[in-house]
Amino acid sequence: MRWQNGRLTEAAILSKAGNLCRVRSAAALQVTSQGKPVSVTQPEKDVVEFKTTTEATYKLIAKL
Repeated sequence: MRWQNGRLTEAAILSKAGNLCRVRSAAALQVTSQGKPVSVTQPEKDVVEFKTTTEATYKLIAKL
C-alpha cells in the first residue's frame, strides 16, 4: 500500500477465491492485473466491482 498526504494512492489485492471484488473508495480507481486493465463496474456511488481469478493480484491506483 502507498499513501500520500494521508490518502491511500495504491493498493494490491490477492484473490484467494476468484469471486467478485467490491471496493469502496471516494477516489476514482484504476484496476490492473499483470499490467493489463481490468473492467470494472460502478454499482453505486464510491463503489467499484470487478471479477477476479483465483491467485491473481489486482493493483488499485487512485486517480487523484
